[in-house]
Amino acid sequence: MRILQIDDSVREDIAKLKKYAAEHIVDEHYLKLLKSGDMFPIGDNENHFMYIHDGYRIAYSVDKSDNGKLYHHISISVEAMGKAPNEYAVNMILEEFGLKPYKESDGMYLEDNAEALNILQEKIDGKG
Repeated sequence: MRILQIDDSVREDIAKLKKYAAEHIVDEHYLKLLKSGDMFPIGDNENHFMYIHDGYRIAYSVDKSDNGKLYHHISISVEAMGKAPNEYAVNMILEEFGLKPYKESDGMYLEDNAEALNILQEKIDGKG
């Protein structure tokens, strides 16, 4: 069994991750830079991801849709191939990010190759 340990150090890392993401929104301009090779994908940009004790990896961004809405985009995985994070751990991580439980998300999908759970939630009124 994998243990999720969230302490003050992890909370500080989450705050840094959220601050960076809020200041570097993934929008049409970012996507053009990504396509041209002038920007790293979110999961490869060390400012957009972090690790939590016992093998949890979280990538986080704030994405701007074509209609101008902002979304929290969080990807949660564990380091073991063929394994996905359990519901309880996912919801604990989401809570630390100030997000709703994953079943209340606007969108959710499991990546085939990375086996990461990706969750989208609308960012409302500048909160979160």
